[in-house]
Amino acid sequence: MTVHALKSMFNPGSIAVIGRDPQDDSSAALLVRNLIDAGFKGAVLPVNPHRHTVSGVLAYRRIASLPETPDLAILTTPLSESVDLISDLGAKGTQAALLISQEPDGQDNAALQQRILSAAQSCGLRILGPDRLGMAIPARRLNATVSRTPLIQGAISVVTQSSTMMHAIIHWGHLRNIGFSHLISLGDQWDVDCSHLLDYLAREAQTRAILLYLENIANPRQFLSAARAAARVKPVIVLKPHTTREDRIDEAIFDAAIGRVGLLRVDSMEHWFNAVKALALSQPLPKDRLFILGNSRSVGLVAGDLLTRAGGQLAALSPSAREQLGPLIPAGYALENPVDLGDRAGFATYDRALDLLLQDRAAAAC
Repeated sequence: MTVHALKSMFNPGSIAVIGRDPQDDSSAALLVRNLIDAGFKGAVLPVNPHRHTVSGVLAYRRIASLPETPDLAILTTPLSESVDLISDLGAKGTQAALLISQEPDGQDNAALQQRILSAAQSCGLRILGPDRLGMAIPARRLNATVSRTPLIQGAISVVTQSSTMMHAIIHWGHLRNIGFSHLISLGDQWDVDCSHLLDYLAREAQTRAILLYLENIANPRQFLSAARAAARVKPVIVLKPHTTREDRIDEAIFDAAIGRVGLLRVDSMEHWFNAVKALALSQPLPKDRLFILGNSRSVGLVAGDLLTRAGGQLAALSPSAREQLGPLIPAGYALENPVDLGDRAGFATYDRALDLLLQDRAAAAC
């Protein structure tokens, strides 16, 4: 799947919300309210054969009656009804669908899945889900979720295979005023999977880092290829529950594989949330005003070499910094950047040197 194929899904100009529940508190009604309340700029088009309006928005009885072709359709109907609806959407020209299902987990839907995918593939329509939550892109004022928690815009994208985990991180972020770029709950990944989203998010300008919650990987080779490409341009943090003792070899292989492609694995929700907080609060650093402070010239030179190869540049010590740092540098040591305090430097020396360097106008960070 090309990244372009996901444009209708994640940057739609219009959205149809399809349901048949006549109740005011249905999933479809909540989705329409969330889209309107988020300030979605495109048309919101409810489809419901039993209602004239949904959450105050004019509803249409059939997909064929819609006044325009929706880029994205959100289906809240039972999955068994999705085949005909997908075919109707394809005939209308819709290119993407999000399946939100409240049906019990663990049902054997293999035959139904194949019928839905066949209907979608026949008209070039891509499917996200089925899932119980949905997805959101706060920067585009797109809240296509059934969450009742207000969303905050940020630069971290979160992709999960669990709607419960997504609910948890939305609530956690709201309490701490931490926002997100994309919140995507993959669900059963009948069509669009984690590999496709890594390809998309790696190129997405508003995403500075990617967090994943994974329980299984359907296509390991495709996943690792996409993960390698994404990790080259932005941090990718993975939380994956450890399996049983009998699967320890598989876990070791997984750890080695993701480490080789540049992903970082955490082993608890606490560490996962802490990663979100650290990435959300950190700021990108200028590449040309950096100091390295340590207690070994050789280690400092290695760090400086890594910095240079990554496109960074060491700052030059100003005359004022040289004068003030002089008393902290052991006799016979060169006063240069990287700054070597010697192996006997204590906390007080590091504290004083760090303070002096950060006060230097040439410094962006140390």
